[in-house]
Amino acid sequence: MSGPIDRGAPGVGLLLRVGVVAAFVSAVVGMVGDSTVNHVAAACAVGVVIAVPLLRVVMLAGHWARVGDRRYAATAAALVAVAVCGALIALI
Repeated sequence: MSGPIDRGAPGVGLLLRVGVVAAFVSAVVGMVGDSTVNHVAAACAVGVVIAVPLLRVVMLAGHWARVGDRRYAATAAALVAVAVCGALIALI
């Protein structure tokens, strides 16, 4: 007999779909011209590509903490902490 299957954090699929559409639309708008709007759209595309996986890990960490799987929650939190430290070092 197998145990219950964990379906994962609710909303992760929606986050990924919205992130893909937002990144695609922003990237297309960013490539079309050479105005300030295009540069901002390109920066938004890069930001979405960076932020969505981190948000997914944060959502999964919260889900695992609620379910009681502390090892996975701690691992996810450590991964986000490493990414945040890397971003802070890059800003220096």
